[in-house]
Amino acid sequence: MAHPKSEIFIIVMGTSAVGKSTFINNVIGKPVAQVSPGVNPCTTDIQAYLVPRDNAIYRNGKLQENCSVYLVDTPGIDVPKTTRRVKDYAKKVHVSGMVYVLSWSDRHKIGGCMDIRSKLTSSKDKPNVAFGFTSTDYCDEHQRRQREQEVRDTCLQIFDSSAGMTTLLPDSQSARSVMDYFASGLAGTNPKTVGHTSFLTTVFGWLGWNS
Repeated sequence: MAHPKSEIFIIVMGTSAVGKSTFINNVIGKPVAQVSPGVNPCTTDIQAYLVPRDNAIYRNGKLQENCSVYLVDTPGIDVPKTTRRVKDYAKKVHVSGMVYVLSWSDRHKIGGCMDIRSKLTSSKDKPNVAFGFTSTDYCDEHQRRQREQEVRDTCLQIFDSSAGMTTLLPDSQSARSVMDYFASGLAGTNPKTVGHTSFLTTVFGWLGWNS
């Protein structure tokens, strides 16, 4: 049985040991998801983490309904059967968004996320997509721009022109600001603080709920 829309699930996907769990921990503000100390995959199960908030949704500054937001940690897309497992999970919840965490230096892995959304959801219910890129120490500015153009030329055209993309640093400020970036870019709005944290206000804007 699917969860009601008052429970928003944002699935975080990417290759193994790229920083998915670190991103989730930085958004939530504490180490709830186990982080791999090296290149070996750490996340083996699909796990949803509640984002702390006051459980309120605002539209035009008015309280609409109670709602909980979850970030869903997943095994690497390079781990066998991950896509199928996430697809089964997506049948049980309302997937409102997907964040792909990738490394700028992994050119050969970028295409791995291209068809995942189409496998997870129906053509009538496509969640918004955002790309966050890590491992900035392993490529220079020229390489970063080259990777960015590759993503625009391949992945984004598979989804749509509104998909967000930015560099993701390993800190809480970056993790939260990346959602602000996606919110303003996808929803075309200027996020405002209305009774709860700016980060969650912008998540709702990103999902098109604060119009």
